[in-house]
Amino acid sequence: VELLVELARDWMREDYPFRRLALEAGPEHTGFPRATLAAGLDAFFAQLTPTGFEALLTQELGGSGALDAFEGPAGASGLARGPELLVHVTAGNLPVPALHSLILGLLARSAQFVKCPRDGALIPRLFAHSLRETDPQLGGCLELACWPGGTTVLEDALFAEADCVTATGRDATLD
Repeated sequence: VELLVELARDWMREDYPFRRLALEAGPEHTGFPRATLAAGLDAFFAQLTPTGFEALLTQELGGSGALDAFEGPAGASGLARGPELLVHVTAGNLPVPALHSLILGLLARSAQFVKCPRDGALIPRLFAHSLRETDPQLGGCLELACWPGGTTVLEDALFAEADCVTATGRDATLD
């Protein structure tokens, strides 16, 4: 959580190289104007605070302690453990859902493979590179790739190895 909070602060700095790249190349890759991208990045990363993470983990797990030890509310106990390999199939139109999925996967301590659409990989890829720069070992647990949806030879091989698959997008993507 501390690492993600620090990374979020970096992404909110105007001079942060990955943010600058996202805002410079983002309009061409996403179709959103620079000001819209900046506002969206600020709104997303502003949520990644110690208080925000504690609220999320309390809501989902009963508290952040469930990530490290058997713990729970009112005498119940449990240890939160994510899937070994978490696969995300992301939509191309909005970068925030992909970033949100990556953050949740990091909290669950899952290795992650993100299948991005060809026109929607820029910002998730920049985030993954920023994570790798901040913590090479943790960043090494992420892989992002792009290919046309419906490429069954690739998708069948990936899904056969996945312990959990998440997907966002159109009905065709979800199918």
